[in-house]
Amino acid sequence: FSCALMCPSTYKKPSKKNLSLPQNIDQQFFLAIRMSNLDEDISYGKHPPHSDSAIRLASSVHRFHLPEMGWGNNGPGTSVSFSRAFRTSGKCVETKLLMQQTDAARLALAQALSAGSGRNKHAEVIRTSQEYLPLIHQVLSSCKAHPDGAILDERLLFEWSSGIEKAKSSKKEDRFSKSEALMYDLVMTIVCEGLGHVGMACDNCIEGKFANSSKSFKLAAGIFDFLAVVQLPKWISKGTTVTEKELPIECAVGTCEALKELFLGIAQQMAVATVLVKPEKPNYKLVAKLCLGNCARFEEFTRIMRNKANGQMVKIDSSFYTLLTFQITLQKALSSYFQARAAWDDDEYGVAICMLNEASTLMRTRSSPTGKGIPDIDSKSSLRALINDISDFRKHISSLMQLWENDNSTVYFSKVPSSVPNNMVISQGTLMMKTIPFSLSEVKPLLLSAPSESFADPSAPPPTAPRMNDNPPPPTLSQVDDKEPPPYSAIDNLPAMRERSDSELARELQAKLNAGEDI
Repeated sequence: FSCALMCPSTYKKPSKKNLSLPQNIDQQFFLAIRMSNLDEDISYGKHPPHSDSAIRLASSVHRFHLPEMGWGNNGPGTSVSFSRAFRTSGKCVETKLLMQQTDAARLALAQALSAGSGRNKHAEVIRTSQEYLPLIHQVLSSCKAHPDGAILDERLLFEWSSGIEKAKSSKKEDRFSKSEALMYDLVMTIVCEGLGHVGMACDNCIEGKFANSSKSFKLAAGIFDFLAVVQLPKWISKGTTVTEKELPIECAVGTCEALKELFLGIAQQMAVATVLVKPEKPNYKLVAKLCLGNCARFEEFTRIMRNKANGQMVKIDSSFYTLLTFQITLQKALSSYFQARAAWDDDEYGVAICMLNEASTLMRTRSSPTGKGIPDIDSKSSLRALINDISDFRKHISSLMQLWENDNSTVYFSKVPSSVPNNMVISQGTLMMKTIPFSLSEVKPLLLSAPSESFADPSAPPPTAPRMNDNPPPPTLSQVDDKEPPPYSAIDNLPAMRERSDSELARELQAKLNAGEDI
């Protein structure tokens, strides 16, 4: 877990005074004296502000890992070489330089991902991802623009481990999912940037930099929204043996759609924490609506995963779902708590006590998996790091309840309803956060050409070298093209003759690409 631990507070709890009604004084006379001395009695009605434990609980998040590249003989990322793979078809000076730059950038990203933990690790992953992304995008676009020239001298096999899933195996070689698709490498690079922002957000959360943390989560939400809406649907589904189950969970449209909701919810958590750490009294009613909005985001994440990525749910560590269940209940409890404080400030004393009692009920340990309350926390629970803050927040609610009940029974005499009146129930939470949009920059496809001597005799077949299979996707994704680059096994069956020249085909494909048509 990554929890906000730095929430300083200079507030000193006032001394508790005896507000009981003296037996030898008439009640109305006592009340008149009590009300006339309010200005002099500085402790009366001065109740403790929200506790630091509430801030830490409200900003507790699950820290995901980062993906990793497969290992070659010389370390992570060295099993793939674009320069060697396109040695023949990429002889053009500009193309050759692109392949060299792509190799260097990919190796830098692999090293950043496999580096030990450190304060700057996530920033380095973001930087190297952003440097590699336009290069791999340009290679992919070049293969689409010149499919007949995308003949490989060496096989490209991309290996990635997931940053979201629990470890498949203790053996390093069993952790990686493999695919020959350039799109696979492109998608996982985008995932690296997204999870890099998540990691940086967690670091900022720990340091109490909640505004910065919120922005990073919104950036991550935008990246996974782009994957779900734009990039993954382009991944052609026809004619491949690679299934969605064999790829990392981040390569599923449903998972990315759900992660967008999750990260927007956490971004709003950080916004709430930003308000609560300020010295001035917050707008408690607004904070209550924001907490209820957080709850709605987390419930929407669960709904999307069940409906669109049900088969992927088991791949995520159970500790994540434990925290998510806790957060849904906690956000409801915080919403009731802040509603209570808003009602008390509005002189709705009886209703405020009823709302605070609801918050206290939600913070209890539930008696069954479907009961009201937070999950049970034992020595093995993933929530054990939060035990002290949960206990402190419960004590805070109990102390505040005693103060309010004491004041109400001696001064206000407001009736405490058995349930919150319908007209004072917040029916819907506020969804304040929006994604920070993400997009791929436009790139210029470079020339990929087949050896000219292979076509001196029109009846001679092309060389039997691997052809770049740039788009084999998970079969569950939508089809966007009827024709797909052939797999390696089909290279020997390439047509012996071509009706049009390479230049004519390249111009046609380039025109389609510029027009935004599917290729």
